Amino acid sequence: MSYELHLQFDPPIDAKAFTGYFARRKHYASNGTTFIYQNPDTGVGFRVHHEIRKAVFSAPKVVEAHIEIGYCRPSFFCVEAEIEVSALVREFAPKIDDPQIGGMGSGRYSKQGFIDGWNKGNAFALRAVASRNPAQRPPAMAADRLRAAWAWNYRRHELAASANDEQFVPAIMILNVGEVPSLAVVWGLGMPILLPRVDYVLVGREQGGVRQCGLSPWTEVASVVRGAGIDIARDPLDIKYAVTPAPIAKWVAEIPAVDLSSLPCLSFDQVVDLETGA
Repeated sequence: MSYELHLQFDPPIDAKAFTGYFARRKHYASNGTTFIYQNPDTGVGFRVHHEIRKAVFSAPKVVEAHIEIGYCRPSFFCVEAEIEVSALVREFAPKIDDPQIGGMGSGRYSKQGFIDGWNKGNAFALRAVASRNPAQRPPAMAADRLRAAWAWNYRRHELAASANDEQFVPAIMILNVGEVPSLAVVWGLGMPILLPRVDYVLVGREQGGVRQCGLSPWTEVASVVRGAGIDIARDPLDIKYAVTPAPIAKWVAEIPAVDLSSLPCLSFDQVVDLETGA
C-alpha cells in the first residue's frame, strides 16, 4: 500500500532538464524512468516515476510524473519526502492530482495537504494490517521521539562539519533491548563526541586487540559525564577534551561487554508512531 501524487507538466519539461534536476540532488539514483530516493542516514525512501513523450523534430519531453511513498512507516517519512516534493514543485510548477481519500484533489500543491493526506493513508494502512493479523503490528515508539531521532540523523553531517572533526557525531539507531525498541548511539573509546539524548549508549573499546561493546542506559551515561565535570543539562551533550577524563576512561575500560547479537538493530522503516501503530 502506498500514497501516490500525480504531477502534470504543461508545458512539458525538457527530459534532460528533468533528469539533470535529480542528478543534482542528494540521495537519488536513476533506474530507467524511475528516480529512487534513499537517504542512508534516515532510512527514508520513495520513488518518482516519469513518462517521456518522444517527437521526431523536437527533444524528448516529460509530460507527467507520479510520486510513490510507502505506508506503514513512521510519520517523519512524509516530512522528509515533503521537503523533496516541495523542491520539485518549486522547480517545475506542475499541476497536481491527489486521488487519496481526504487528499488535495486536483489543482495546486499544498505542503500541509500532502502531509495530512499521507498521514491519513498511513493510519488507514496500519489499521488494515492490524485488523487482518494483530500479530503483524510493527514495533512502535512515540512520534516525537522518532521525529527527534530523524531530525538528528537528517542534519548529522551538517553538525559534524560545524564540529570541525574535533568531535564524533554518531547516528541514532534503534535497538531492540529486552523486546523494547530503544534509541541508541555508539560512543567509541571515550572520544570527544556530540552526544544526543537517547535511551542507551553502546560503549566501544578495544581489549587485547578485540573490539567490544558495553551497553549503558542514559542515566548511567549522564552520571559518568557529570562526574567528569561536564554539563549534562544540554542536549546534545557537548563532550570535548584533549585527554579523556579519568572517570570516563575508567568507565569505558570496566563496563561489562555485551553480546551484540542479543541487541538486534531495527531499521527506521520497521518502526511506526505509537499513536498510529498501537
